[in-house]
Amino acid sequence: MKSFENSYEKLDGKIDMLLIHWPHPDKYLEGYRALEKLKEEKVVREIGVANFEIKHLEHLKNNANIKPFLNQIEAHPKFAQNELRRYLEKEGILLQSWSPTARGVYNDDEIVKQIAKKHNVTATQVLLNWHITRGYHPIPKSATPKHILENIQSTKFNLSEDDIIKLNSLDSGLRLGYHPELFPYEK
Repeated sequence: MKSFENSYEKLDGKIDMLLIHWPHPDKYLEGYRALEKLKEEKVVREIGVANFEIKHLEHLKNNANIKPFLNQIEAHPKFAQNELRRYLEKEGILLQSWSPTARGVYNDDEIVKQIAKKHNVTATQVLLNWHITRGYHPIPKSATPKHILENIQSTKFNLSEDDIIKLNSLDSGLRLGYHPELFPYEK
Protein backbone atom coordinates (compact mmCIF):
# COMPACT_ATOMS: atom_id res chain seq x y z
CA MET A 1 0.00 0.00 0.00
CA LYS A 2 2.93 2.32 0.68
CA SER A 3 4.19 1.77 -2.86
CA PHE A 4 0.71 2.49 -4.21
CA GLU A 5 0.47 5.73 -2.21
CA ASN A 6 3.83 6.92 -3.59
CA SER A 7 2.80 6.13 -7.15
CA TYR A 8 -0.65 7.63 -6.70
CA GLU A 9 0.86 10.89 -5.52
CA LYS A 10 3.49 11.03 -8.27
CA LEU A 11 0.90 10.28 -10.96
CA ASP A 12 -1.71 12.76 -9.72
CA GLY A 13 -4.16 10.00 -8.88
CA LYS A 14 -4.18 8.42 -12.36
CA ILE A 15 -3.07 4.80 -12.31
CA ASP A 16 -4.08 2.64 -15.24
CA MET A 17 -2.28 -0.54 -14.19
CA LEU A 18 -0.75 -1.72 -10.94
CA LEU A 19 1.26 -4.94 -10.76
CA ILE A 20 2.86 -7.21 -8.23
CA HIS A 21 6.27 -7.71 -9.79
CA TRP A 22 7.37 -10.99 -8.19
CA PRO A 23 5.45 -13.84 -6.58
CA HIS A 24 7.05 -13.63 -3.13
CA PRO A 25 6.13 -17.03 -1.65
CA ASP A 26 4.82 -15.61 1.64
CA LYS A 27 3.33 -12.32 0.45
CA TYR A 28 1.92 -12.35 -3.07
CA LEU A 29 -1.62 -13.39 -2.17
CA GLU A 30 -1.86 -10.71 0.51
CA GLY A 31 -0.39 -8.17 -1.91
CA TYR A 32 -2.79 -9.19 -4.66
CA ARG A 33 -5.76 -8.83 -2.32
CA ALA A 34 -4.60 -5.26 -1.63
CA LEU A 35 -4.59 -4.65 -5.39
CA GLU A 36 -8.11 -6.06 -5.63
CA LYS A 37 -9.25 -3.60 -2.97
CA LEU A 38 -7.72 -0.71 -4.93
CA LYS A 39 -9.48 -1.83 -8.11
CA GLU A 40 -12.79 -2.20 -6.27
CA GLU A 41 -12.33 1.32 -4.89
CA LYS A 42 -11.70 2.46 -8.48
CA VAL A 43 -8.35 4.09 -7.68
CA VAL A 44 -6.63 1.84 -10.22
CA ARG A 45 -8.11 0.82 -13.52
CA GLU A 46 -6.56 -2.64 -13.88
CA ILE A 47 -4.43 -4.96 -11.77
CA GLY A 48 -1.96 -7.60 -12.79
CA VAL A 49 1.11 -9.57 -11.97
CA ALA A 50 4.63 -10.04 -13.26
CA ASN A 51 6.85 -13.09 -13.34
CA PHE A 52 4.05 -15.37 -12.18
CA GLU A 53 4.10 -18.99 -13.28
CA ILE A 54 1.06 -21.20 -13.81
CA LYS A 55 1.10 -22.46 -10.21
CA HIS A 56 1.02 -18.87 -8.88
CA LEU A 57 -1.82 -17.95 -11.23
CA GLU A 58 -3.78 -21.06 -10.26
CA HIS A 59 -3.35 -20.13 -6.60
CA LEU A 60 -4.72 -16.65 -7.36
CA LYS A 61 -7.57 -18.18 -9.36
CA ASN A 62 -8.58 -20.27 -6.35
CA ASN A 63 -8.03 -17.59 -3.67
CA ALA A 64 -8.68 -14.19 -5.23
CA ASN A 65 -11.77 -12.50 -6.65
CA ILE A 66 -10.40 -10.58 -9.62
CA LYS A 67 -8.45 -12.21 -12.43
CA PRO A 68 -5.17 -10.46 -13.30
CA PHE A 69 -5.51 -8.32 -16.42
CA LEU A 70 -2.00 -9.28 -17.51
CA ASN A 71 1.13 -11.17 -16.56
CA GLN A 72 4.36 -9.38 -17.42
CA ILE A 73 7.05 -12.00 -18.05
CA GLU A 74 10.43 -12.42 -19.67
CA ALA A 75 9.83 -13.69 -23.19
CA HIS A 76 11.75 -13.75 -26.46
CA PRO A 77 12.36 -16.41 -29.15
CA LYS A 78 15.03 -18.20 -27.08
CA PHE A 79 12.67 -18.17 -24.07
CA ALA A 80 9.21 -18.34 -25.61
CA GLN A 81 7.36 -19.65 -22.52
CA ASN A 82 4.91 -21.57 -24.71
CA GLU A 83 3.14 -23.46 -21.92
CA LEU A 84 2.58 -20.27 -19.94
CA ARG A 85 1.44 -18.47 -23.13
CA ARG A 86 -1.19 -21.15 -23.77
CA TYR A 87 -2.36 -20.99 -20.17
CA LEU A 88 -2.68 -17.19 -20.23
CA GLU A 89 -4.54 -17.31 -23.53
CA LYS A 90 -6.97 -19.92 -22.16
CA GLU A 91 -7.54 -17.82 -19.02
CA GLY A 92 -7.97 -14.54 -20.92
CA ILE A 93 -4.92 -12.92 -19.30
CA LEU A 94 -2.72 -10.76 -21.52
CA LEU A 95 0.95 -11.64 -21.86
CA GLN A 96 3.23 -8.63 -21.69
CA SER A 97 6.86 -9.43 -22.43
CA TRP A 98 9.72 -7.65 -20.76
CA SER A 99 13.21 -7.85 -22.28
CA PRO A 100 11.64 -8.72 -25.65
CA THR A 101 14.96 -8.30 -27.47
CA ALA A 102 16.93 -10.17 -24.79
CA ARG A 103 19.50 -7.46 -24.12
CA GLY A 104 21.34 -7.91 -27.40
CA VAL A 105 21.55 -11.73 -27.34
CA TYR A 106 20.27 -11.82 -30.93
CA ASN A 107 22.71 -9.28 -32.39
CA ASP A 108 24.80 -12.03 -33.98
CA ASP A 109 22.09 -14.64 -34.50
CA GLU A 110 22.21 -15.77 -38.14
CA ILE A 111 18.52 -16.67 -38.34
CA VAL A 112 17.44 -13.26 -37.06
CA LYS A 113 19.95 -11.49 -39.34
CA GLN A 114 18.69 -13.42 -42.39
CA ILE A 115 15.06 -12.60 -41.64
CA ALA A 116 15.94 -8.94 -41.02
CA LYS A 117 17.78 -8.75 -44.34
CA LYS A 118 14.88 -10.44 -46.17
CA HIS A 119 12.43 -7.78 -44.90
CA ASN A 120 14.94 -4.89 -45.00
CA VAL A 121 14.44 -4.21 -41.29
CA THR A 122 16.54 -4.42 -38.14
CA ALA A 123 16.95 -7.45 -35.89
CA THR A 124 15.07 -5.55 -33.18
CA GLN A 125 12.13 -5.05 -35.53
CA VAL A 126 12.10 -8.76 -36.37
CA LEU A 127 12.03 -9.67 -32.67
CA LEU A 128 9.29 -7.18 -31.80
CA ASN A 129 7.22 -8.33 -34.77
CA TRP A 130 7.62 -11.95 -33.59
CA HIS A 131 6.14 -10.93 -30.23
CA ILE A 132 3.21 -9.14 -31.81
CA THR A 133 2.56 -12.01 -34.25
CA ARG A 134 2.37 -14.43 -31.28
CA GLY A 135 -0.06 -12.17 -29.41
CA TYR A 136 2.50 -10.95 -26.88
CA HIS A 137 2.56 -7.30 -25.87
CA PRO A 138 6.26 -6.39 -25.81
CA ILE A 139 7.64 -3.50 -23.78
CA PRO A 140 10.97 -2.68 -25.38
CA LYS A 141 13.35 -0.36 -23.61
CA SER A 142 14.51 2.66 -25.58
CA ALA A 143 15.96 6.02 -24.68
CA THR A 144 16.53 7.54 -28.11
CA PRO A 145 13.99 8.89 -30.61
CA LYS A 146 15.64 6.81 -33.36
CA HIS A 147 15.09 3.54 -31.47
CA ILE A 148 11.59 4.51 -30.37
CA LEU A 149 10.68 5.06 -34.03
CA GLU A 150 12.37 1.79 -34.97
CA ASN A 151 10.25 0.00 -32.35
CA ILE A 152 7.03 1.57 -33.66
CA GLN A 153 7.91 0.58 -37.24
CA SER A 154 8.25 -3.06 -36.22
CA THR A 155 4.54 -3.41 -37.02
CA LYS A 156 4.94 -2.22 -40.63
CA PHE A 157 5.79 -5.63 -42.12
CA ASN A 158 4.60 -9.22 -41.80
CA LEU A 159 6.75 -12.16 -40.89
CA SER A 160 6.05 -15.18 -43.07
CA GLU A 161 5.02 -18.53 -41.64
CA ASP A 162 8.52 -19.78 -42.48
CA ASP A 163 10.06 -16.82 -40.60
CA ILE A 164 7.96 -17.66 -37.53
CA ILE A 165 8.95 -21.34 -37.70
CA LYS A 166 12.63 -20.37 -37.86
CA LEU A 167 12.31 -17.93 -34.95
CA ASN A 168 10.34 -20.48 -32.91
CA SER A 169 13.13 -23.00 -33.48
CA LEU A 170 15.44 -20.78 -31.41
CA ASP A 171 13.60 -21.62 -28.18
CA SER A 172 16.24 -23.07 -25.89
CA GLY A 173 14.95 -22.02 -22.47
CA LEU A 174 17.47 -19.17 -22.24
CA ARG A 175 16.25 -17.18 -19.24
CA LEU A 176 18.16 -13.93 -18.69
CA GLY A 177 16.37 -12.77 -15.56
CA TYR A 178 15.65 -14.53 -12.30
CA HIS A 179 13.48 -17.60 -12.10
CA PRO A 180 10.55 -16.65 -9.81
CA GLU A 181 11.54 -19.39 -7.37
CA LEU A 182 15.12 -18.10 -7.18
CA PHE A 183 14.50 -14.36 -6.94
CA PRO A 184 16.37 -12.90 -3.93
CA TYR A 185 13.22 -11.76 -2.11
CA GLU A 186 14.97 -11.02 1.16
CA LYS A 187 17.52 -8.58 -0.29
